[in-house]
Amino acid sequence: MSAPTHHLLWLEGVDFAETLEDTTTLSVIRGSSLTLLAAAGPALTFLSGRHPDYECVFGGASIALFRAPVGQQQIAADATALIQHLHTSGVAPDTSGRTPPFAHLRFVVGTAVDDGTGAGPALAQGCARRMQLAGTVPRRPSVAGQHGPCLFSQQRVGDTTLNLRGDHAARFDPAADPEAHTQAVRISTSALARWHYGRVQRQAFYRTRRPLAETLGRLRVTDNFEDMISLRQARGQPDDGQRFRQGLPLALLGKIAVVYADGNGFTKIRKAMGGGPDALRRFSRRADRVVRFALAAAMAEVAKTAAQSDLRAAAVFHDAKEAQPSERDQLRFETLLYGGDEICFVAPAWFALAMAAAFFETVKGRTIGPHPLTFAMGIALAPVAMPIRASYDLAKSLADSTKGGGARRNSLAIHAFESVEPPGNGLQSLREGLFGETSQPGGGAHPLLALEGDRFAANLAAFAQLRRDASLPRSQLFRMMQAAQWPDRTDAGFSAGRKLNDPAANEAAASAFARYRSAAGRGVADQGWAALLADNRQAAMAAWLMTHLWDYVAPLENLGSAKGIRR
Repeated sequence: MSAPTHHLLWLEGVDFAETLEDTTTLSVIRGSSLTLLAAAGPALTFLSGRHPDYECVFGGASIALFRAPVGQQQIAADATALIQHLHTSGVAPDTSGRTPPFAHLRFVVGTAVDDGTGAGPALAQGCARRMQLAGTVPRRPSVAGQHGPCLFSQQRVGDTTLNLRGDHAARFDPAADPEAHTQAVRISTSALARWHYGRVQRQAFYRTRRPLAETLGRLRVTDNFEDMISLRQARGQPDDGQRFRQGLPLALLGKIAVVYADGNGFTKIRKAMGGGPDALRRFSRRADRVVRFALAAAMAEVAKTAAQSDLRAAAVFHDAKEAQPSERDQLRFETLLYGGDEICFVAPAWFALAMAAAFFETVKGRTIGPHPLTFAMGIALAPVAMPIRASYDLAKSLADSTKGGGARRNSLAIHAFESVEPPGNGLQSLREGLFGETSQPGGGAHPLLALEGDRFAANLAAFAQLRRDASLPRSQLFRMMQAAQWPDRTDAGFSAGRKLNDPAANEAAASAFARYRSAAGRGVADQGWAALLADNRQAAMAAWLMTHLWDYVAPLENLGSAKGIRR
């Protein structure tokens, strides 16, 4: 007797611009992200009620794949029923935060026969994507009536209210009394449902995943981006952050680090492993473990500082107004996106470089079989007032900019943004205006715009040592950039500054560095960072990178991370 034919059912969340990135409120973003992450479990429960032999091949982030020994007609009916089930599940906000608000997100499904190869999952995913392109994704009806806008999302109508503490309400509504015990703010039903789920489930995300649970300890994560970077002293509370605050460069005040990392060539690796359901399951489990431990390592850079009494305020926001004493101390960290091929987390800008170093030290050398698991990372250092969707997009663009050239290596790009408005024409236009042409002959980005992840910890430690030695003042780096961009201003042929990747600019910067070393009368070791400054092919670019990161290296001294990252 022949074995029964198996079919595959692909489930995927879509339209994130309208269901996840439609708000800057952390709890609502978290609610959407955790709802997507939770979808595989309830979906399997529902499908198992229609046939007991359904199994989840893998589930993570916004994607899940199921398999069952059923025919084509039943798998199609099950897929339709699943979409309808999700579309009607969690419509009403659940104040207990236990019911995922699937109804306020959007999902697509696709089916295919399982022949044991990669053709089945690919076809099922393709069918799901066609459903999205065809516009047949179920949507919640628009709210009618004379309601004002949702204060959590300008894309939605404020058809309900949420009672917040007065100081929290005042962040959304200028008319709210910040001293009031509670104030009602008008928001949408969708935002309210996601807010409740995100508030309750955020701790469960960390508590149910090792080693994240051990890293977080008894702390909870912060409630919002403003508290994440606030170093203000609460009235009546000891100023335990004085030492750290006094040594913090002004450029870092009010800034968050949005860190986005994406797996390099994971789709090709899955195909090389066979691409079938079993291969996808093996890959998913291995990749999830690598990402989970890397996230814990980045998080530990914040958490270990919380254990130092004189620096605790750098890592922990103390909310003296919180009613429950156990919820007053909040770690300045949050995960926006987790699972699949990508991850995004946020922390204060003063932890950015230490977190990146810890992440890459953890993923360095990781493989699945003969295939290396590498990541492209982008770090957007942005004012907290910049919309989170914009800073997330910039971090993702930075990560994408490090790819190319065919190489699969750990890499990262970092950029500090001073304005709350993102670059008008995007990251690429901003870079072209500053550097000019940066693409390399073999493809890919300039090496100083796509830093090597495997050496980032060592290079960062060397940079911190260079600053401590004071052998190369920052003012000299600015002089190098001035020489690179602005040659003799009396020359009428130069009415505008040169681009930093202009060959003449790099030669001018290298010459300026040579003059400094000669005049200083003391050695500046011709290795590491100094070697980059002496290289007439990239001296101006190196000077820019060093001045750009200068303030962000400074916190390593106060936080004690410069030593910790040399592992």
